[in-house]
Order: sequence, then C-alpha cells, then structure tokens
Amino acid sequence: DAVAQQAFDLAEQQIRADGNVKRYREVFGGGSQDGGHTVSAAGSSSGEQPEVHNIEEEQQRQHQEPAHSSSADRHHSVRRHGPPNPRPLDLEWMDATETSNHNARQMLLGRLSTAQSHMHKEAIRTAYMALADHDLKTGGASSEAMGSLLRATDYCTTRTQTAQISLLILQVAFAQGNFGQVREYVRKVE
Repeated sequence: DAVAQQAFDLAEQQIRADGNVKRYREVFGGGSQDGGHTVSAAGSSSGEQPEVHNIEEEQQRQHQEPAHSSSADRHHSVRRHGPPNPRPLDLEWMDATETSNHNARQMLLGRLSTAQSHMHKEAIRTAYMALADHDLKTGGASSEAMGSLLRATDYCTTRTQTAQISLLILQVAFAQGNFGQVREYVRKVE
C-alpha cells in the first residue's frame, strides 16, 4: 500500500504540473469521491457513463448467485484503480487549471495568428508545435494536437525539423491507435 500510495502521489504531482484536468479526473475521480465503489465493465467501453456499484453490495450479490452460474453469465465489475488512501477531488484546482489552460491556448492561438500574419515560417512552425504540446500535456483532444503537428510539417525548413515533427506525429498516431498513419510516418522518418 505504501508503494502504491507513493506512485499515486507522484502521478498526481506530474498531472498537476502538466495541468491535465482530464487525466486527474480519470485517475482520482472514481476512487476519491465515491468511497470505494466499482465501475461496471459493461458501460465503460461503449462511451456511456459507467454503471457504479458499492463494493459491499456487489460482494453480497455475488454470494447470493447460484454456484452453478459461470463467470461469463455474471455481470462483471472491475475495481477502479484509485489511490489506496483516496482524497476528495480538488475542485478549486480543477476549475482554476481549466481556466488557465483555456487562456494559455488562446494566447498560443494569438501567437500563431501573429506569426501567420508576418508570414514567418519558423515562427509558424514553432507556434503549431507549442499548440500541439499544450494540447497533449493538458489532456486536450489528441486530434487537435495531430492537426497542429501535421500543419507544422508544412513549415519545416530542414530535414531535422521534419524528422522531429514526424516522430511526434508517430507518437500521437500510436497513442490514437492510427496504425496506418504510423506506417506512413515510419517510412518518412527512414
């Protein structure tokens, strides 16, 4: 438990440093406010809100089921992996960070607009890369980050810059499960 708690503390520090409210909610939201609940595996993959059950109720229900029922017939529940000693979510931090992330993104879009109005290739490429980095760190849509990276490739002036952006595109495409794009950019990097 001590090692698990230390791991969650380190994860929380990194998540807060990145300003990733989405990841904070995913990791600490289920275990910290719901006091030992489980999340049903049935709703979690369909995009719907997962069904939440109390652990004790789930255990009682399992003990009441007939012994001959198979595990495939039962309603499977998966324990949400949260910190061993859950704390309430820091809603003030979440609100302040979401506002800060929004303002930072607007500032980055302003820089991009300025660079585009001056037609400065290096500044445009840098602005697109900063936008992609911001979106990835703060838990923004990876599709927006991918779009920024793809646009940045149009403003590369050296092979090193192209290779650098291609590697970032590979990383994002792999995280998205877009293996066709992974193959395409592996060929480009080679």
